[in-house]
Parts: sequence; C-alpha cells; structure tokens
Amino acid sequence: MEVASQKGLQQAEIAILEEYFLSLDIQAKERLQQIPSSEQKESLYRDLQNSNASVAQLVRVLEKLFSPSSLPPLQRLEDMQVGESCGIRVQNRYFLAKVEKTAQGSVSLSLAKSFKSENSTNVSLYVYRTSMGGYRISGQMQKTAEEILFFSEEEFVLQGDEYLMALLEVEVQIRPWFAKQQIPSKSARNPAWEEGFAGKTQKISQRGVLFVLHDSAYEIDTTRQEYWEITFTLARGDLWVSKGRLIRSEILSSAYILRFEGLEEESKKLLYTEILAHDPVKENLS
Repeated sequence: MEVASQKGLQQAEIAILEEYFLSLDIQAKERLQQIPSSEQKESLYRDLQNSNASVAQLVRVLEKLFSPSSLPPLQRLEDMQVGESCGIRVQNRYFLAKVEKTAQGSVSLSLAKSFKSENSTNVSLYVYRTSMGGYRISGQMQKTAEEILFFSEEEFVLQGDEYLMALLEVEVQIRPWFAKQQIPSKSARNPAWEEGFAGKTQKISQRGVLFVLHDSAYEIDTTRQEYWEITFTLARGDLWVSKGRLIRSEILSSAYILRFEGLEEESKKLLYTEILAHDPVKENLS
C-alpha cells in the first residue's frame, strides 16, 4: 500500500483497498497488477461498488489513485474528464457514477449500479479534485435508457473534506495573548516582549498561518506562552485578529506556524473567502 500512501490516501481509504485486495485470489491480484492503469481503474470502479464504504470515499480512492494531480480546480461541469469517477445523490441515496461525455453546463453519466428513478430536480453531484478536495454541486437530472444527464447552473460548493490555503504575503504582528484574569502585574511585565514581533506570512490557511520574522536574528521562545495573538489585514481591508498556539516550522528553521483556536463561524467564512480569491491549494503548513 506504499503507492496508495504516496498518492495521498488517508488511512480509512487505504483500509478500503486492503479489504478489497484481501478478497482477491492470487491470480486476480496478478492480473490486476499486469493490466494498464485505465483498466485497473475500471476494475476497481466495478468491484468497489459492493464495498461498505461511502460513495464519497470510493470517489476519493479512485481519483487519488488514477487521476493526474495536475487537474485544475473545478469551475464548470465541462471541466470534468471523461472516465472521471463521481457520486450522484438521488432521493437521498448515493450512487457511484462515471463521466461518459461533457457538454456546456452538463455531463452524461453512467452508473455502477442501476436504479429506478424519474427525472428529478433534487439531485447533487460529488466530484473530487486532488488539488482542492471535494465539490458538492446541486442540479437536475434527466434519465434515459442509456445514461443519466446531470446539468446545473448552481455555484460549486467545496465540500470541506480538504483544508485549503493560499500563498499570501501580508504583514503580521505577533504578541502574547492573555485572558483578562491572566494579565500580569506591572512588576511582572516585560514591555519589550509583550510589544510583540513583526513579520510576514508565506501561507495562510483555514486553520493557521506560516510566517517569518522581519528580524531573522531574533527567535521567539514558543514555550514561554500558551496562546499568541496574530493581527494582519486581509486584501479587502478587513482587520484579522485571532489567537492560537505557536510552534516552529519543522522544515523552515526561520519560520513559525500559528494554529488558530476558537474561531467563530463568521471569521471562518471571512478567511475562507479570502483564500478562495487567491488561487487556493490544499493545505500544507510546514
């Protein structure tokens, strides 16, 4: 399962593959290893439909294993690829599906399992991109004897099964954070230390920031304080102030990571909007 791990599959997704391979006899395993990757994907697509895993998990397994990581973020239905796996929800039931062809504003799908359903306006599609995570797309369905036609004019909503970040450089101020009952007495205060440190972000994610100090000769003793406060200005002019825990980067010796804590929903939405506006990628704060 080393390849699966290298492809970014999570432990629960690797477990799905392990269970599948355990169900194969030696000849089936050898045959699967010898066929081209396109046929491997088709074989797993056909066989995994009987798994107890959720359709979203199966889509992630198939797309992480077989789709190129260079696929761009999804903006239109016609950006989907022929042969791409996806999930479709019809009448609160989920089905594994595959893209057969695309057109402006629509995709034609074939299903791993057939189902009885009339045309429906309460349908959604789950699509996964390794660069961004899962999308949930609301739309309508037309069913024919040969295919399912899904079309939508709705906004694509990121599912949130992956955290996002943007490579943004903004000025930040870092200072110790004190709860009201923790504010030190005048005799115990260190004005120079409490004034904080100036720096610049390199990455801003939904869960924290990676930043470096302007004065590279200075080091922050992260063990001296449990919580720290970070302040910076978003592109739209909104002032961002939040608290979090501070750690040193394990890769960049001069960089620090502040992980947000206690964010309110409105703050999460504000930061999420900022990240989406600046070419987001999957989070990798290190």
